[in-house]
Amino acid sequence: MMRDYYRCLLEALEEGWGGMAATVVAAEDAGCLGERLYLDAAGNVRWRPASAALAERLEAFLRQGSAGEGDLVEVPGVGTVYVERVRSGPRVLVLGAGHVAQALAQVLALLRYQTTVVDDRPEFANQALFPTAARIICGDFMEVLAHYPFDESTFVVIVTRGHRHDQACLRAVVQKPLGYVGMIGSRRKVNAVLTALAEEGIAQEKLAAVHAPIGLDIGAQTPEEIAISIAAELIAVNNRCRGERLDPVWLEQAVSAPRAVVATVVRSRGSAPRRAGARMLVRPDGQIAGSVGGGAGEAAVRLAAREVLASGRPRLMVLDLAQDAAAAEGMICGGRMDVFLEPLQD
Repeated sequence: MMRDYYRCLLEALEEGWGGMAATVVAAEDAGCLGERLYLDAAGNVRWRPASAALAERLEAFLRQGSAGEGDLVEVPGVGTVYVERVRSGPRVLVLGAGHVAQALAQVLALLRYQTTVVDDRPEFANQALFPTAARIICGDFMEVLAHYPFDESTFVVIVTRGHRHDQACLRAVVQKPLGYVGMIGSRRKVNAVLTALAEEGIAQEKLAAVHAPIGLDIGAQTPEEIAISIAAELIAVNNRCRGERLDPVWLEQAVSAPRAVVATVVRSRGSAPRRAGARMLVRPDGQIAGSVGGGAGEAAVRLAAREVLASGRPRLMVLDLAQDAAAAEGMICGGRMDVFLEPLQD
């Protein structure tokens, strides 16, 4: 059943769906442990517990929208429930198909970020130059952007062939609900574009959110170096603002693993190494996929996973990574993490 749940999540992410999920991690009724409900972004229940009463309570709770992401909350009649947002990595929209865009697409493929490339020149917007892109659109920038489905998972990278197109693209996207927008160019060009858009009436807070000049300042000069600086900035923004996320590659391993334990960080406090949502798959031979932070804390989780695998019963464990204990174990992190362990068996 648990494997089928992760298969459900994998299929949902592949189809482009997000949503919210609730997992029971502590309850007086041991039969409720590990039960979950997944409500997709369209409001459809895609996974529910076998118990109709439990399903009704969890669904009502999620539809209330009162719990934030990564919360451990007490649900009356159920117990302690972990709430998480279901989402994959960002969808990167690259506007422009020149040398920087070509190098960036290769880097984004390594990060498993879904990438769409747009350019109005067929000699550039083609599969031969972008073999790893999920989608390539050859068309007028304004026409494409007028119909593009923007949301908080959309990261826009503006690297067109010139000042005029860059400014037009930024004007078209800057007020959309984006997770990130960045524009290439010198500081002089960037200031000119932002000043012009401000004079058109675009709010200052929207313009202030633009990452320009784009990328982290690593002294990049070649297209490849610029691409790496852009990708690094995308990683930083994604991890800082969007937290832990489900990795489709990890989900594929969970679905195919014949026997293992899934460890999920359900609460993180202080300077703990990972936040709620981090996952690790622990196989009987000790091999792992994913991570809950490394070091002595992760070693303790792996040891507990052996016990869960032997008993076949899920459990919630608390890792105290307080600075004094951390120093004794040679760890640099502190804080506390609550980790839920569940057996994944045939």
